[in-house]
Amino acid sequence: MTSKNSENKILAAIILAAFAIRLAAILYYGDFWDDEMFSVVYSQKPWLDSIHFWLWETNPPLHMFFLKLWFYIFPLTEFWARMPSLIFGVLTVWWIYKIGRDYFSERVGQIAAILIALHPYHIFISIFGRAYSLLLCLSAISIYYCFKIYVKNEYTKKDLIILTAVNLLLCYAHLTGFLLIIGEGAVILFLNAKRINHWVLIHLIPLALWLIWAIPSLAAKAAEKDTFGSAWFLNFHNNFLGIFTPLKLIFFGPGSNYYIYFLIAIFFILLIKYFIKQVRTDPTNKYFTSTVLIFSIPLIASLIMSLWNIRFIIIALPAFVIVSACLLSLNINRLILATGIATAVTLCGVINLFSSFPLNNWAKLNNFLTANYSSDKNQVFIANDFIEELLANKYYGSPMEKIFYTTPDADTNWDKSIITGNYRRYLHDKQEMAGWYAANNISQYDELFLLYSKDVGVELPDILASDNWKLISTDRVSPAKDERVILRYAR
Repeated sequence: MTSKNSENKILAAIILAAFAIRLAAILYYGDFWDDEMFSVVYSQKPWLDSIHFWLWETNPPLHMFFLKLWFYIFPLTEFWARMPSLIFGVLTVWWIYKIGRDYFSERVGQIAAILIALHPYHIFISIFGRAYSLLLCLSAISIYYCFKIYVKNEYTKKDLIILTAVNLLLCYAHLTGFLLIIGEGAVILFLNAKRINHWVLIHLIPLALWLIWAIPSLAAKAAEKDTFGSAWFLNFHNNFLGIFTPLKLIFFGPGSNYYIYFLIAIFFILLIKYFIKQVRTDPTNKYFTSTVLIFSIPLIASLIMSLWNIRFIIIALPAFVIVSACLLSLNINRLILATGIATAVTLCGVINLFSSFPLNNWAKLNNFLTANYSSDKNQVFIANDFIEELLANKYYGSPMEKIFYTTPDADTNWDKSIITGNYRRYLHDKQEMAGWYAANNISQYDELFLLYSKDVGVELPDILASDNWKLISTDRVSPAKDERVILRYAR
């Protein structure tokens, strides 16, 4: 048994470690990444423009609204743009501990807090200037009050108001917030179907308030017949095994494939073992089963819709951490040993995460282009994904001329074009690309450097080849550590 004072010291140490590791990650992260730059730019427009742009944007506007207010107080820099995510990330550690402690045991709370504090992907989203850290913080709070109201069945009117408000914010943070709410509904149906009417009733007001944004937003998107339904996440080409890509990140990635597959196998073996034991002996623990349900719903939804992307199942992370902590606590008697295993499991992913920094580094690209610049040649730098222009406006520093691929409607409404069509390669046919090529008089240049990715942007190499451009080299000197490369062409 540990004293309350010792428990508080352990929790303080975990939270301090969570803060320190996320602060270190922010300092090494590097330049803004694509979506971060998007959030910063479109949170800082005049208020009426911002509201208009938020209706075009696919994601709900809570995070950009928060950033808009945040930058009235703090300077607009990479560090301060990411600081809200760090704050929400550390708060998530505390709420995860609170769920584990109040509904399971002190040991489960401590193990769960350690798992989330050192979880590589949670560290990443806690330094990433987008909505995901806020989303998971709200998710943890929502789970806590859902359990208090519908599982423990000991609550006040204040608890109902908090759950209602948090779930409203959850829907305004990210559309996947609905998967958590659906998971909570599944919990109520499982435990006591008669209370589902109560659950639906308290969510009518949040739904109505969410529709204030959703209806005009959906109407604006539906009006764009050429782009409606063409979002990148609706155009994946995945097989069944593609689900392992996001699962690896949930199960303490990034790491080597075999290491992560081993963890996934152990997790499900222990989970199945637990339920078999419960069926044979005691009644199933209602808190554990409820947490498994909440963890499972995003995975099932991703499986049904073939949406193999971490963004669609990241909402499952808080419940996953709680389930993992319970399984560790049940199978490892000593807290210090369970803590050691939890730390060891996350260590590989944390090392890999820090070794990948900086994730975005425009100085590398600027140096490469400057080194290859010649005043005797007519050279140009081209990016096939025109969201890169937002980043280039801030970071580009080479003397070489730059051009970004834009859709035909960008000349009349550039903001709308980049918000509604920034990485939809599926919409750009050869006729459109050839028109852009001619309009920008690309054939006048002697040499060009194309920032190219197979996953986003447009297939300019085919257009270049049709006009006798010859590929000279492929260089991995793009700003980001992903599949983007620099393709160097000459005539």
